[in-house]
Amino acid sequence: MTLASINLSKLLSAYLARFPAESARLAPFAQLLTVTTPQSIFLRSTSPGHITASAFVLNADRLLLLHHLKLNRWLQPGGHVEHTDASLPAAAVREVFEETGIRQADLTLIPVAANPQVPLDIDIHPIPANLRKGEPAHFHHDFRYLFLHTGDPAITIDANESHNFRWQPLDSLAADPDFAGVVAKIRDLQLHLQTTSKKGPPMDVRMETVASIRVAYLRDHGPYHKVFQTLWPRFVPLAAQRGLLRPGARTLSIMQDSNTSTPPEKLRADAAVTIDDSFAGDADLQVQTLPGGKFAVGTHAGSYSELGNSWNALCGEGLAKKGLKIRIAACFEIYLNDPRTTPEAELRTELYLPIE
Repeated sequence: MTLASINLSKLLSAYLARFPAESARLAPFAQLLTVTTPQSIFLRSTSPGHITASAFVLNADRLLLLHHLKLNRWLQPGGHVEHTDASLPAAAVREVFEETGIRQADLTLIPVAANPQVPLDIDIHPIPANLRKGEPAHFHHDFRYLFLHTGDPAITIDANESHNFRWQPLDSLAADPDFAGVVAKIRDLQLHLQTTSKKGPPMDVRMETVASIRVAYLRDHGPYHKVFQTLWPRFVPLAAQRGLLRPGARTLSIMQDSNTSTPPEKLRADAAVTIDDSFAGDADLQVQTLPGGKFAVGTHAGSYSELGNSWNALCGEGLAKKGLKIRIAACFEIYLNDPRTTPEAELRTELYLPIE
């Protein structure tokens, strides 16, 4: 995927489906889509405006702000999109690293819609002319994403970009006209996550050291919330024909890539079953060994359709409370019972998130 391949019209429609009251405010962006190309809309030389990306980084209910050198204002990290960025959230992550040194592993994207490319906010703001660079006055159409930070709040800023930094309590920004709308959205999102998590028992996050796991698997690519719906009906007959769904075997969904930095259509998804050495793989099913290590583990109770809420709870509040950092490795789910014979309310799924 390239930035130019992003369907921005669909992305805007998905955003407005989530925040319909902003349709009139974003009319200038809708107009910009009609007078630019998918390539030029990301270029900083494009007038009357172009897309930028920024990040609201939340740590213990405090928002990271940088005192911008040129604008003399407290702002979230962000900036121009580069042609090497795999996605808009990836552009925001890169800007955070460049301006603060915060690593991707310490950031967890908190999605506001099924498509993780949909931002928390789209802001249109004027940029004054820069005579030195030969840039006329123009507009930034800023795609702003929400990330949970679980690392050390003592960061190192880029002195060429910012004077200082601070972690500002979220409630203290509720009356600030520059941040009030964003604070309201974050609070609504937090309330939504808390409400949906109450549909089942509270998640008890525990730390486990897991041994390596040998599995037979079938792989496909695409957004995780969609691809597994078609992958599992293909995998189960193949595994059954080979006698792999035997008593004691565990079935898994494996998410090989981060949906923050990997384009949705390139995300690698594996439907898998644990195996012994008697199966070596064939033309249809391959074999892999998931590396062992430390994991944060939580148990999801109930329908598979609500697994996203439990993942959000594990990656968000669960890590924050334990002070844990995500390790770059595959995440996976292990299904503890058979959905064909188990009532939906009694289904149990263990979620495994790699940690340092």
